[in-house]
Amino acid sequence: MSRYDEVLAVLQVIRDHESIHDRGVACNPCETMALAGAIGLEPQEVADRLSDAERRGRMITARKAKGDTEPYFVDIRLTANGRAAVAHAKS
Repeated sequence: MSRYDEVLAVLQVIRDHESIHDRGVACNPCETMALAGAIGLEPQEVADRLSDAERRGRMITARKAKGDTEPYFVDIRLTANGRAAVAHAKS
């Protein structure tokens, strides 16, 4: 299981990417491989942190698909819980 601050770091990137609509700059909606590239982590590390975010408090919604990691997430969006966690971490 990932540390909470590691999960929050991934959620922060998702939140930042949600406001950018240029696919050349950021993934929106995000997916595992694009997040891994943006954060500089291995794809499986990102997938594990996303799984933890989903388990810990339903902080994300995402569709699971076949991919390079297990699970492989696509169409990743923050839920109200995810947004609250990121906002609380920044304060």
